Amino acid sequence: MHVTEFVARVAAGEKMFPEIELTNADLAGLDLKQIKLPKARLTDVNLQGTNLTLADFSQARLIRVRLSGSHLFKASFFAAHLVGIDFCGANLHAADLERANLSNAYLRAAHLTQARLCQANLTGASLIGAHLTESDCRNANLSNADLTEAILSKTNFGGANLCCAKLPAGFPIV
Repeated sequence: MHVTEFVARVAAGEKMFPEIELTNADLAGLDLKQIKLPKARLTDVNLQGTNLTLADFSQARLIRVRLSGSHLFKASFFAAHLVGIDFCGANLHAADLERANLSNAYLRAAHLTQARLCQANLTGASLIGAHLTESDCRNANLSNADLTEAILSKTNFGGANLCCAKLPAGFPIV
């Protein structure tokens, strides 16, 4: 689908776009609240500052997508493959990232409070200064992740792989 057709259909109130493919699209600042993009394939798409509250990216494949500063409250990235993703400063409060591949993702200062990250792959991810308060990171792979200055109060790391992860000062190692 061409980006102009997508924007026109969204403007007309359409919300469901399963398996859509978008490449080199600039959708920055749009209101895409409650958009449904399951199994979407987005490559080099700019979604900076976009309202994606309650959006569904379940099983989607996002490559080099820029979501910095976006509002992703309760968005679903369940089992999504997120390559070269930029979530810097994004609001992912209560987002579902269970089983998502966030290897080497950029999540600096992202708000992941109450986010669901069970079994997520965060190998090498940059979570510097991220807010993970009350998040569920059970069985997540955080090997080589950088969590310096992250806020981790009441975060559940049960069964998580923290091998070689950079942790905040004073983080209790059990």
